[in-house]
Amino acid sequence: MFSLAPGSPINLTSAANQSKSIVLAWAEPPLGQRNGILSGYVVEYWAPDVPTKMINSSVNIILISQLRPGVTYSLRVAAFTRAGRGNFSDDIQQMTIATPPMIPAGGFQVDPDDSTSTTTFTVTLPDIASNEFR
Repeated sequence: MFSLAPGSPINLTSAANQSKSIVLAWAEPPLGQRNGILSGYVVEYWAPDVPTKMINSSVNIILISQLRPGVTYSLRVAAFTRAGRGNFSDDIQQMTIATPPMIPAGGFQVDPDDSTSTTTFTVTLPDIASNEFR
């Protein structure tokens, strides 16, 4: 019977899947560091101004969704057995795909000045970081 938690998963790889998701994959801890039968994994991820979140997984590839566009996330994985959770892997970083700003319908205004030959165009663009209009 094993009483030690497993070693860390290795070879983490990631890719931005869409503007709000990342695919993360990894390899099991080396055979000599498994210390029993692996029961699953814990994935931890975070970004500046984003609280740390954890996901349990029974497989070594997952899709992390509901992320913010254009944000760099740190990701790491730990394996667990009946003896408990092992140490987390080293972090890797992955940026989600940034969404281009869109000019909404009715997002501009034309103010002709009848006293001169000047026309003023005002365009309201979204704030990319918060997806809100100013």
